[in-house]
Formats: sequence, structure tokens, C-alpha cells
Amino acid sequence: MGRLRKYVSNGGLFHSSAQTVVAMGLTLALSLASGILTARLLGPSGRGELAAIVTVSQTIGWIVSIGCFQAVVHHSAKHRDSASDVVATWIAIALPAGIVGVAIGELLLSTLFREQSAGTLELARYWLLLMPLNPLSEALSGALVASRDFAATNLLRLMQQVISVLLLVLLGLSGSLTVETALIAQAIVLVAYMSVLVIRVHRRVRIGRPRRALAFAGVWYAVRAHSSNVSGQVNARFDLTIMPAFLPAAQIGLYAVAVGATSMIVTLASSLCQIVQPVAAAGEVGSDKQVAKMFHATIILGLVLAAPVALLAPWLLALVYSQSFEAASTALRLLAPGAVLLAMTNVLVSGLFGKGRPATGGFAQLPGAIFMVVTLALFLGTGGIEVAALISTITYGISVVVAGTAYLHFSETTSRELFDLRPTARELIARLRRTSGAALGGRPEAGGVG
Repeated sequence: MGRLRKYVSNGGLFHSSAQTVVAMGLTLALSLASGILTARLLGPSGRGELAAIVTVSQTIGWIVSIGCFQAVVHHSAKHRDSASDVVATWIAIALPAGIVGVAIGELLLSTLFREQSAGTLELARYWLLLMPLNPLSEALSGALVASRDFAATNLLRLMQQVISVLLLVLLGLSGSLTVETALIAQAIVLVAYMSVLVIRVHRRVRIGRPRRALAFAGVWYAVRAHSSNVSGQVNARFDLTIMPAFLPAAQIGLYAVAVGATSMIVTLASSLCQIVQPVAAAGEVGSDKQVAKMFHATIILGLVLAAPVALLAPWLLALVYSQSFEAASTALRLLAPGAVLLAMTNVLVSGLFGKGRPATGGFAQLPGAIFMVVTLALFLGTGGIEVAALISTITYGISVVVAGTAYLHFSETTSRELFDLRPTARELIARLRRTSGAALGGRPEAGGVG
């Protein structure tokens, strides 16, 4: 236990990265459990309704969050003495932005849900009322990341999933799990998460006073960063966001399962993004090499996760979600390589944010976003979920090429350093061997890697 406690409290970059990946893995395992419960108990149609309601609200919420997370991370890391005022300033900005998002959502829902039932549309309108919590959580999470409180950030995410699974299990055992009760459960989880997040931020950073000067400086950075948020959200969520206007709920449910499986790959593989931005922003000697190593780790982890998912897609879907979801196999296989590409893009964009180039991060994803919007609008209605999956993967490939070119331009990293995985792979293997040996109480061999 002593060795384990020492390892968890170690503040080194490798240890923080490893803890983040492990915590993200646990979080995703619980998220998978939630997805399995809702899919098995609600079926493709119910799962599709739930995905449509949540995804549309999340997408609009991200759009109106105006770069809260990146702005708080950047300015808090750069100006640690006024971090508490940075947080307060962005709380004052985030709440009105969320209210604007509710108004926008109310105007768009009738069009976006034109192929869905009246009951689904009504639930979507109620769910929109929680939207102000989206930009607020972005600002508060940014404060924790800027202070390098990665342990609390990871634990809070884990807490969300634990409560969610427990509530879904209780609803399932009582036979009362419906789309409506699933949304109520998620609302309870969100309120609990926000309560603990506010307390942790106040204890760690303190919440000071809003300052006009910080607002002007922060909003300018956020507006530039927001272009990346919008482009990134179009790339990651536009397919599911517009599907309710073209496809029936059952098809959306199949695609949501495929997206959910690959989203776990994206989230776990790109979990180092929250470390990349503050490392790049610090501008310390060797920071570019550290970012390159984390980019390599993202690629390696993504490939390790995506390969078995693509290979075993039909068997995994039938085993995990039931045979009624086996029809999503082709879409899942098409999305798996795209998940790795999207994770790579996320890390590169985080590096550009850290370099003080948020607008460049947005423009790097813009060509892919334009491609996705145009092709989905043309082919989604006739091609279905398989065409949507193929378009998504091509979009992520375009984004990697453009983001990689931009990052190489604004950093001192060479193309070989950025894309040659071999040194990082050897270092990861050596570190994991030493870590596992220490955890088991062993000693390094004489002449081994020190």
C-alpha cells in the first residue's frame, strides 16, 4: 500500500499521464455498462430516442460554451496569481451563454426532430433546460486542469459514471427504466457532479471576483478557441445531431451504439489532451518533445483499442448489446479507424491551444467539418448509418493531416519527431516494466534501464 500511495501522489508527467489513462479507462468501463443497460432494456428505438435528445442538447451546449474550458486553462496557467478571479469571471460569462443556448435549442428542435414522435420532442424540450450547466462545468473543469489537479478531475468523472450506473441498475431492477426515467437519472447525476465540482474548485483555486479586464482578454482568446470547439463538435457529433431529421429512432439507436463503442476509444486514447495543453502553454525547455511523446502514446493506445473492436464487431455487439444491435457491425468497423484519427486530432489541437494558437486549432478542423456537413446533407437520407460512418472516418483523416501540418509550423518539433513512434514505444515499455516491478516489490536488474 505504501508503494501504491507513493505512486498515486507522484506529480511527474508520466505518472499524471498514467493515472489519467487508468482513471479514464475505469470511467469508460462504467460508461459502457450504462450504455449496455440502456440498450438492452430500451431496445434500438428507445436507445435512439435517448441518444437524439442528449446529443442535440450537448452539441448546442458546446457551441454556446464559447471556449470556456480552454480560456480558463490558458489564462489560469499563465496568470496563477489571479486564477481565482479568472474562474469567477468565466462563471459570470458561462451562465448567460447557457441561457442563450436554451433559446437557440427551442428554435431548432422542431426541425431537428421532424422524424421523431411528439413525445420525444417534448422530452427534448425539457432536457434543454439543463443546458446552462454545460458551459459552467466547462469553466470549472478548466480551473482544475489549469491547477494540475488531475486526480480530482479524474475522480469527478469517475463519480459521474458510478452514480449513473447505480441509478440505471435500480431503475432496471424495478422495471421502471424508460427514456423519461433515464433522463431524470442523468439530471440527478449532473446536479451531483456540479455540486462537488464547485466545492473542489473553491477549495483548490478559490472563486474570486469577476474582473472586466480579465473578461476582455479571456473572451478574445475564447472566441479564437471557440472556432476549434465548433469545428470539433461538427466533426465529432454532427452525424448524430442531424440524424433525427432524416432517420427513424431504431436506426439512430444502432448508430448510437457504434458511436458509443468508438467514442470510448477516442476518449481513452485522447485522455492526455488535458495534460497536453498546460504542458505546451508553460513553454518550458523540452515541452515540445513531451507533447510529441503524448501524441505517440495516443496513437499506440488508439490502435491497441481499435483493432480488436473492428475485428470482432459482430460478435461483440451481439454479446454485449444483444442480437438486435448486430446490424451496427459495418458502421462500427468503419468508425474504428476514425476513432484513432479523431484522438490524434484532439491531441494536436490541444497542443495548438497551448501554443496560444486557438484559432489555428479551429481552422485545422474546418476543412473536415465542411466535408462532413456537405456529404451528410447529400447522402445521409439514402445511405443510412454505414455512409455516415464512412464520411465520419474520412473527415477525421482530413483533420489529422491539416492539424499535424499546423502544429509542425508553430512548434519546434520536426515531422520525424512527431510521427516516429519507435522511441516512445520503447520508453513506454521500459517504464511499464519498471512500474510493474516496483508495484510487485521487485528490484531493477543490475545494468537495467535507470
